Amino acid sequence: MEKSKDEIKKFYDEATIRKLSGFIYGNNRVEYAWQTLNSLFGQNKFNNILEIGSGIGEICHRIKTKFSNARVTGFDISVESIEISEKLFGGPLLTFKRADSISELELEDQSKFDLIFLMDVFEHIPLDERKPLSDFIRKHISEKGFLFFSCPTPQHLSYLKRNIPSEIQPVDEDITLDVLIQFSKDCNLRLVYYKEISVWRAGDYLHVVFSNQFNMQPFSDYHRNFQKSIGLKRELLRRLGFGSPKRMAKVENEKIEEKKQLLREKLGEDIFRKVENFK
Repeated sequence: MEKSKDEIKKFYDEATIRKLSGFIYGNNRVEYAWQTLNSLFGQNKFNNILEIGSGIGEICHRIKTKFSNARVTGFDISVESIEISEKLFGGPLLTFKRADSISELELEDQSKFDLIFLMDVFEHIPLDERKPLSDFIRKHISEKGFLFFSCPTPQHLSYLKRNIPSEIQPVDEDITLDVLIQFSKDCNLRLVYYKEISVWRAGDYLHVVFSNQFNMQPFSDYHRNFQKSIGLKRELLRRLGFGSPKRMAKVENEKIEEKKQLLREKLGEDIFRKVENFK
């Protein structure tokens, strides 16, 4: 049975506490997607960036930290999510906008986005809203811009439906390679990158990039170089005494406490307690 727009918005309004808990204590699915986004585009010079389905604004905040001179916009259908985003992270070059549909999103100008990304959002877009989404992207992505998706694989959704149906959201569509190829045609972009990622189970998420750029390195080559640099960094940290389990645990705990303090200051004690009591 299809859910109404109001039911879908209500679901995501109520999901904010869960997302805030993930912001404090971490979410592997989000971290893996961020690592891919950062590794692929961390050296680019972007001026204008859009996240579709920005939730509580955590990744928009990370993007803004990474690209300090860029204008970053987060869009979501949830009133609660946008209010929390603005309180936690809003600023002159980091803004959040709400509308019932991407086709209703009002932008201050007609400038193009160098990067548009959707983290675990495309699968939650109803089939009849895919065309408005592709129309929006085709109109608002820059000539050499990038579109990034992270989504659960069809096999992971099948597993959840059989074993953990409570994890299924009001709209959860299978995102197959055929779906992605068709969407690339609808956006007038090339499918330039596809990789299945193992977060909790083998091949449970996929990361995808669409673009008309012709100079993206193949993933196999990039991944090999990236892995070497990570190994070198870890070895250096280990030799400097920063890579020990005790030291790393201390740093992680300090980050958690900083995030808790941010929530207390920006959202108040009541919401903070709800997040702390979330199971």
